[in-house]
Amino acid sequence: MRTAESFEMYRSHNRYISPSDIKGCRTPKEFICRLNSPKKHTEAFDIGTAFHSAVLEPEKFKSEVVCLKNSMFPNPNKVNQDGSVSMMDTNNREYNKNFREMNSGKLILNEAQYNSIISMREAVMQFPEAKGLLDLNNAYVENCFYARVIFDRSGKFDRIEACGNDELPGKFDVLIKTRPDYVHKNRFYDLDLKSTQSVDPEVFAKDAAEYEYDIQAAMGLDIITCNLGEAYETFLFLAVEKQSPYNVLLFDLNNQDIMDAKLVYLRRLNAIREARNDGNFKGYEIYAENDFNMVTLSMPKWYKDKQQYAKF
Repeated sequence: MRTAESFEMYRSHNRYISPSDIKGCRTPKEFICRLNSPKKHTEAFDIGTAFHSAVLEPEKFKSEVVCLKNSMFPNPNKVNQDGSVSMMDTNNREYNKNFREMNSGKLILNEAQYNSIISMREAVMQFPEAKGLLDLNNAYVENCFYARVIFDRSGKFDRIEACGNDELPGKFDVLIKTRPDYVHKNRFYDLDLKSTQSVDPEVFAKDAAEYEYDIQAAMGLDIITCNLGEAYETFLFLAVEKQSPYNVLLFDLNNQDIMDAKLVYLRRLNAIREARNDGNFKGYEIYAENDFNMVTLSMPKWYKDKQQYAKF
């Protein structure tokens, strides 16, 4: 099922597992703890949301994002070390409170944050491939997709089917979801807009490994494919730096890495399914291959090499 739900509505469907729910998880126990932990609202999330809107939903950006300029404060010369207006000043603090009440429901950014987002958007739009890539009239932007992953009795993957957003999981399946930034309707690619510290390919590859972008890609493409009935096999990252000179670079994820990541996300989903059925979300004891929850400890290679070349 595909729908244009808000992010809040998408997140409320907590029976469905998203790529973000399993990225970086090392055990079923870690997954369930993360899933049950309160979701923290962060400044970085707000900035990321505003940036995505600025590029992909410009009308929404205009209507829902507000800039609180330094010059609007009663005492704009009282500033912090980072250049933001000081809230230690009573008049500034009162103005800030009133401004936020007047703009309740909108995303409020300070001047530096707002200017940075505008610079990032301009950098993206000036990128030579941007116009062809971001055809907003021929794409699904910030749409939600839902699916069901089905396993057989032995735990082997069977198939993925599109489903609604109000279903219950069964003994042999797992409900999953994704909310991609941009899905082209007839060129069959999923594009993720990334704000990052560096688009240097070596640095960005390290970020991709650390945050498991490959899991996001593999799982997202499978969900989109079964919903739209077309083979979506290409996953792109349009990455822009968060600071000057706001370099932009386009990456396509290696297809073999996507296929390898599919095996990983399916293995995790099956482990979660088994844990849910048993009521036992295990920690690192899943690595034990005996009845004692014991793992044989082997000294790491770097340590063995160090010992081999030591003089004493």
